[in-house]
Amino acid sequence: MKNLYHIVTRFTRNEDWSIRWLDNCYNSIIKTNINFKWYIIGVPKFWHTNKYINTTYINFPHKPNWKNMCNYYLDLIPDEGQWVYILDDDNQMHPDFGKIDEKIETDTKLITISQQYEKNKYRIASEDDITVQKIDMAQFCIKREIIGDLRFWEIYRGDGYFIMEQIIRCKEYGHKYQVFTDIMSYYNAQHWL
Repeated sequence: MKNLYHIVTRFTRNEDWSIRWLDNCYNSIIKTNINFKWYIIGVPKFWHTNKYINTTYINFPHKPNWKNMCNYYLDLIPDEGQWVYILDDDNQMHPDFGKIDEKIETDTKLITISQQYEKNKYRIASEDDITVQKIDMAQFCIKREIIGDLRFWEIYRGDGYFIMEQIIRCKEYGHKYQVFTDIMSYYNAQHWL
């Protein structure tokens, strides 16, 4: 059976703008052919709740920012053995994302992937170069079970610090993590694809 991916997208932008982008996000998820559940956090008032398959809409009770919305998901959603992947509404998944299913080794708890961020520019994942300045949330997939009580710091580059904490935790507890150099995501794709 395929791995289960919980894909988390925060709705923080102008409604008309973001809804068009969410359609593009959804289409990019479908093209990967993965086993997924999509969580959209921060639902607009006029949202049609049957618009996408395998999707849960979560109302967000506070002033939205992407870090506290991610934390809200982590507080709310139990461990189903799933991978957690954060897909910003201005990003898209690469059609080859599903190929990591074939490459994930048993007991792997953390994955980093490479990313295209402009027409001819790339962030290539490397075990020696996973640092706050050089990795983006869309390059990072983690098993829910090892996240535990770690949450995003509500600061600039909070995603990078979160990733670094997870890598440190993997090393401390002997959890296996894999680095894939394959391009699996498009960063800020809605601006240039």
